[in-house]
Amino acid sequence: MNTFRRLTLAALVAAGIAPFAAGQEAPAPAPEAPVQEAPPEQRVVLHGYFSQAYANSEDHQFIGIPDSGTFDYRRVALLFRGNLTSKDSLVLQLAQRRLGESPVMELEPDVKVDWAFYEHRFGANTSVRVGRIPNPLGIYSEIRYVGTVLPFYRAPYNFYQEGSFTSENVNGARVSHTFAADKPWNVEVQAFGGGFSMIESYFGLVNRAHTDNALGGQLWVNTPVEGLRFGVGGDFFDIRNTILDPDGKDHWKTWIASADFSKTRFRIRGEYSQIHIKDAQFADKAYYIYGGVNLTEKLVAHAQYDNSSADLGAAHVVTLPHLYEDTTLGLSYAFRPDVVVKGEYHFVKGRLIEDEKVPLDPAFGPYKGNYFLLSVSASF
Repeated sequence: MNTFRRLTLAALVAAGIAPFAAGQEAPAPAPEAPVQEAPPEQRVVLHGYFSQAYANSEDHQFIGIPDSGTFDYRRVALLFRGNLTSKDSLVLQLAQRRLGESPVMELEPDVKVDWAFYEHRFGANTSVRVGRIPNPLGIYSEIRYVGTVLPFYRAPYNFYQEGSFTSENVNGARVSHTFAADKPWNVEVQAFGGGFSMIESYFGLVNRAHTDNALGGQLWVNTPVEGLRFGVGGDFFDIRNTILDPDGKDHWKTWIASADFSKTRFRIRGEYSQIHIKDAQFADKAYYIYGGVNLTEKLVAHAQYDNSSADLGAAHVVTLPHLYEDTTLGLSYAFRPDVVVKGEYHFVKGRLIEDEKVPLDPAFGPYKGNYFLLSVSASF
């Protein structure tokens, strides 16, 4: 099928916003009431989302998408929130992910625990979470798989990754506070620590690595301009059992910058990241720029440019441009805010192909791997 016909297929779709807010809380007890707070009116709240796609590649395989096409491309989750009091809650999210023919499916469980944490809120502006918590870094951190609120099937690949060399959660704790919450300028700060595991996929090998001593944070500045905010953040951690170093141990550092401007009819956002892996002598620089505009109340046009490059060696003497470069055009159509269909075409070239064993070497690649995705997402 030629590119024009694929782009024609990709003209189905529009974005929607899913209701993922927490359940209604009860008012605080009167002064004469017992010290224990009255429980919320809605003790248990259930939310969920589902995204199913058909994916087909023209050339090399990226992110599990073969040239024969696949329907085995899915993300589904159920989130349970138990409100113990108006300030205390327990959260559990169970999920399944399918990535077609990606090698990481060897280690991906059928069902996994995404989140499992206890949260306490100290008033309106401060909270703490303990357990398996969502990784708080980035614009899409807690909604990175909720298809009804994403412009495309997945969050930008270079910044968030999928399947390998990333983690959506941290086993540890997170503290969040908003300064000057009632002012035109205010600042949201989140700090976290703990550890996590992640799948690694490289040169035909698939491995599960583990991290320790992770520390990080995210700071958001909300401006007086409605819908405009800026963020910076980062983390660092020790990693063991990694395939990227002969000793199986290394140290990662990441820092990010984000900008988001969202209005009713249009939205523009972008993020930049740098990853430094000490002993492997590897540095990755990635960024994306996204723009979307509402053509009608339900039909939205999307465009995004997503690119990354790598430097190898202690003095960064070897540069690998186009580690993964993706120019994406798409349309989304919201039958309702909680039911959205999408069509998108990806013009891709990169070095991270999965159908051949290719080392990170300037002599290999970049390779072409254009693909399209047709998907439907629903949430409640």
